[in-house]
Amino acid sequence: MEMTKRYMLDTNAIIYMLNGRLASPLPDGHYSVSIITEIELLSFPDLSQVE
Repeated sequence: MEMTKRYMLDTNAIIYMLNGRLASPLPDGHYSVSIITEIELLSFPDLSQVE
């Protein structure tokens, strides 16, 4: 049985992903963010309501 890999994303990775600036696609797996990352993202000035 193969287990799904789990990843914790930081603020920069999420911002790069939203802006289409990642150097390469993220690998398949389960992603999560910390509460600190959520707070940092909420203060990002260019973030839309949907994002």
